[in-house]
Amino acid sequence: MPIPCEPQALIVAAAAQATMALAAIFPARPMRAQMIRIMTPAMAARLLAALLLALALAGCAQSSATDRTGLLRLRVTEYTITPESITVPRGLVRLRVTNAGVLVHEVAVANGAGHLVGQTGAIFPGHAATTAPFALTPGSYRVYDPGANYADLGAYGSLRVTGR
Repeated sequence: MPIPCEPQALIVAAAAQATMALAAIFPARPMRAQMIRIMTPAMAARLLAALLLALALAGCAQSSATDRTGLLRLRVTEYTITPESITVPRGLVRLRVTNAGVLVHEVAVANGAGHLVGQTGAIFPGHAATTAPFALTPGSYRVYDPGANYADLGAYGSLRVTGR
């Protein structure tokens, strides 16, 4: 089976393999009447509230941002850097990066030629790091996680620096 390039496809393939392995270990048992639970109105209300909360939180992810303070707040996980698109005026910038993933991450900023202009050190899960200030001139930059192959899996974004 070829290895898919998309992280979501990897998750589906891993889930299918895990399901087959568990089915071999735990054979199916016939269902008894006592196992069937009828959903009461209170249970339905709790389920609906949980679904609405999940939908509301899913809409809170930020895909783009404009910052004028010089402190860019980023959140990194295994496959994303949020926000993905940032616009800032030229000048000194610091990155404040929070690792919301389960692995160690770092974030780097490279100019159009691929030269590194700023980078955090290793950030452990649940921790944050702030870079020293670094100067940005007008242009386009790539924000990415240089560890392992995270950038190839989607942990990257863009940074646009304006003239003012």
